[in-house]
Amino acid sequence: LAGATAAACGAAARTQNLDLLVRERRPFAWLDLDELRRTGRPFAEALSRNTRHQLVRARALYQASGPLSLRPAQSADEALHMLDRLKMLHQRSWRQRGRPGCFAAAGFEAFHRDLIRDRFRHGEIRLLCARAGDRPFGYLYNFAKGGLIYAYQSGFDYPADGRFKPGLVSHALAIEQALRDGFAVYDFMAGENRLKASFASDWGEMVWLAVRRRSALSWLERRFAGARPDPVSPRGRFPDRPDDALPARATAIARRSLNRLRDRGIGG
Repeated sequence: LAGATAAACGAAARTQNLDLLVRERRPFAWLDLDELRRTGRPFAEALSRNTRHQLVRARALYQASGPLSLRPAQSADEALHMLDRLKMLHQRSWRQRGRPGCFAAAGFEAFHRDLIRDRFRHGEIRLLCARAGDRPFGYLYNFAKGGLIYAYQSGFDYPADGRFKPGLVSHALAIEQALRDGFAVYDFMAGENRLKASFASDWGEMVWLAVRRRSALSWLERRFAGARPDPVSPRGRFPDRPDDALPARATAIARRSLNRLRDRGIGG
């Protein structure tokens, strides 16, 4: 949930005598396409000088292999084929960094394959392939809803020459297409990295919440197990957790208590 929505949830939970626990907070970035149209500025001019330089150079390098293009999947079957290619590139990149990659999670791929089959025909799924001539170098898995593009997942073919920037060029092509299609926002969703910062015009905060009935279990969890108590103010700001300095022994005792309560079926 975005900060303002989380604040509304906090107010609603208090009126129902419920505990609202914050599980996670992460920044999210977006590019305001409507503002670009309003000002009449070309997309590239909204970028920093350094980002613009890297993008122009990378485009020129790719164009030596042929014209740049962005192909959207035309059917659910083609979208699933692009997802296979995206998965291969995504997993290769993450494993090279010693990380498992999101497709290693149980059920992740099956869920998204079902989602694509079900929602592609509604125009809500955008699988995109960025090419230089006939050479693919990037795949994007985006969602489209309510005038917004959500940049959800990606896979890029990173060459040894770091000047090529497949992620930068792929997203630039997708942003230009979103501008032509009349979308209002290109949303990079939760998380923070250099690519998102290169394109973002605005930042917000995404909040993961859990709502629980008030009970001994929810009190112990809120107090000792790392969840933050109802933190949400109308401004969307969050106080620091008061238990950061809690001794490890007390935390271990509290967690054992939580497990005993769960075993007895007690609590939220």
